[in-house]
Amino acid sequence: MQHAEKPGFPGIKSGEAGKIREQELRQAAKQLGVEVYFLDSLDGQLSNAVQTKLFEYIACWIDTVNPQVILTFGLDGVSGHPDLVTVSHVVMQVVNQLFPGVWLFYLAPSEVTVLGCGVSSSNAKGSVQRLFSTAIRKVG
Repeated sequence: MQHAEKPGFPGIKSGEAGKIREQELRQAAKQLGVEVYFLDSLDGQLSNAVQTKLFEYIACWIDTVNPQVILTFGLDGVSGHPDLVTVSHVVMQVVNQLFPGVWLFYLAPSEVTVLGCGVSSSNAKGSVQRLFSTAIRKVG
C-alpha cells in the first residue's frame, strides 16, 4: 500500500490541511451528535511515537470516556498512512487487552479513497470483512 507523497491538499500548506480536516470532522461529528477526540500529534509523527506511551494514552481516554462503541481506522489505515495504521493497531490492542466489552468497528476505505490513495479494492473488501467479523466476535 502507498499513500500520497505529501500529505494535505494541493495548494494548501500541510499544517493548514490538518486544521481543515479537524474542522470538517468536528462539524460532521456535531451533525451526528457524537464526540471526537484528537491526539496531540502532528501529521506524520504518530507512527514514530513510543508505542507503550500511545497505548497508555489511548487506554486512559477510553477509560475516561467509557464508550460502548469505538470506530477506528481499518488495520491498513484506510489509506496506508503510517499514522493511521499505528492508531488502528494500538486501539485494537487496547480494546482487546483492557476493554473487551467495547464494540470495536473499523472504517473501510471509501471508493474515493480506493481510487485516490492507492488502496486496492481487495484491501477495501478486507476492511469490510474485518468490520463484520469484529461485530460478530463481540456478539458471540
